[in-house]
Amino acid sequence: MNIDFKGYNENVITLKADSTLPEGTQGVTVTISGQGTATLAPDNSFVLGVCLSVRNGYASVQTTGYTRVKTTGKLTPGCRAILSDGKGGVKASDSGKLHFVLDSTDNEAGILF
Repeated sequence: MNIDFKGYNENVITLKADSTLPEGTQGVTVTISGQGTATLAPDNSFVLGVCLSVRNGYASVQTTGYTRVKTTGKLTPGCRAILSDGKGGVKASDSGKLHFVLDSTDNEAGILF
């Protein structure tokens, strides 16, 4: 039997999308750029969540639960500090927010927000 974490404790919010999140954007890490506005998470910033889609100027952002995200380098499974890599993914950090990394390849990881 294969294991699967998809759907675990997922919560999604809707925010305005700024110019860094054009129509059709998905799968990138985001943070807040202004009141109720999502932006592509800059390098070394905390991550609010992962953008699931952008339509009509609004971003659906998954803020909790299991998700797959692009990484800069392979993340070691376990409780790890991560920050945004500024390219829509995350990277290991000594000072980032703690998340559980469940699995990882050289350029992608499954994490719990």
